[in-house]
Amino acid sequence: MLNNLQMLSGRAASINGFLAELLVMNTMKRILLVVCVSFFAGQWVASSEEAPTAASPGTAAGPNGAAPWEPVIAEWKSKKDHKPASNSYCYVCHLNYQKETFAQKHKAAGVGCETCHGVSDKHSEDEDNVTPPDVMYPKEGIAPLCAVCHPNDDLKKGGKHDALFTNPAAETKACMECHGEDHRLKVRTRKWDKQTGKLAWDDGVRMMKENPGSKSEKVGGIFAKDNLVAWCIVPFDAKKRGPVERADMLKRLGFSKFAYDWRDEHVPSFDQEIVTLKEHGIEFFAFWGQHEEMFKLFEKHKISPQVWMVVPSPPDGPREQMVEAAAKQLLPLVERTRQLGCKLGLYNHGGWGGEPRNMAAVCEWLQKNAGGKHVGIVYNFHHGHADIGQFRELFALMKPYLLCVNLNGMNADANPLILPIGQGQHEKDMMRVVVESGYKGPIGILGHRAEVDAEEALRQNLEGLDKLAPELLGKPVTGAGK
Repeated sequence: MLNNLQMLSGRAASINGFLAELLVMNTMKRILLVVCVSFFAGQWVASSEEAPTAASPGTAAGPNGAAPWEPVIAEWKSKKDHKPASNSYCYVCHLNYQKETFAQKHKAAGVGCETCHGVSDKHSEDEDNVTPPDVMYPKEGIAPLCAVCHPNDDLKKGGKHDALFTNPAAETKACMECHGEDHRLKVRTRKWDKQTGKLAWDDGVRMMKENPGSKSEKVGGIFAKDNLVAWCIVPFDAKKRGPVERADMLKRLGFSKFAYDWRDEHVPSFDQEIVTLKEHGIEFFAFWGQHEEMFKLFEKHKISPQVWMVVPSPPDGPREQMVEAAAKQLLPLVERTRQLGCKLGLYNHGGWGGEPRNMAAVCEWLQKNAGGKHVGIVYNFHHGHADIGQFRELFALMKPYLLCVNLNGMNADANPLILPIGQGQHEKDMMRVVVESGYKGPIGILGHRAEVDAEEALRQNLEGLDKLAPELLGKPVTGAGK
């Protein structure tokens, strides 16, 4: 009888499923089932008045301060022999964790996804992925969880964690910063508040059809904070910040991605820049140009940022020859970035090599003739004033290759060249074209004013974006830029 009950609970995912199962049973089994269910229901009602309920999806702690993972951990610790955990249900969507070291080591010890994040049925059943896992962890909640199985006495053995107990600054570090860096998703399309479980932002994409009368609020879309890249703020900064001050500033503004432009005086601080960004939880997203010293640091720190490079402008001639000549000049960098596991972004910066049609043609040539599947385009509004009148057509041409789009306020004739978002005549219509194209990649936010504090320049652009984004994400295209 208990086997029948277990089978029923596993298969009946709804009231309709329950009734269907009930109908196929004979009369005696139905009677026994009703008696059994009534008994367990009575026991559950009686005990529920004394015991706290399970944590709601997305909570970081249960009622009365109880940690929702504690019963599961306690059960795990009570077992002497631990069979490898099964994460197969989670791998349906989270395929990246099948080979991720942190997940696999814990899986082998019997600690699976459910052990720390709960069963998360509602999360896994939500095709739109707007329902959070049962349990999530803000930064301050990670160490207490890990300490359940890895207490301080164990950490003090061997000396590897001495800094945690002697250096006050190290106490702010989370275990995952050293032991599970790859466990943290590098690219997100949704993000929840880990304290409340509420959806903070998403890309607006829905897999399932909307229910009649329901609202699907687009929280940020491609203009969400986690999708923005700070750009042109190293040489272009009236305060001449160093790596630490720059990372502090990016953190204050809420950036999680940074594209690094540089001059010769910045070469000695290349290593410090990478280390400091990592300490601040900011992704070293892209590197301007090429420098072998920085490429060696990519390998040392195991990072693979995009590399942004201007397309050469070859001697005049038939267009096909010019495309091939420009592409061949890039071949050494194409091969070097392939070795590094980096994407190579062809960057519009004026001249023949900055024209969208030519950049797309060079991309196509490299992909077909040089195995350059990692080669794409980085399009900059501030170098695209000549494209305003035909932007829709040109953007469609570039879209299959786009790696990043960097925004700027846009007036005709580049007057002025650099302008905060929302203060120009044409950027809103151009941005609307980007949104309506279905582009989902990163969006760059510009500094690029050497006489202005980079923090103020970025803030002005963020404020302008905040004003334009709601209209751009919610209304049909009108006006210029068609």
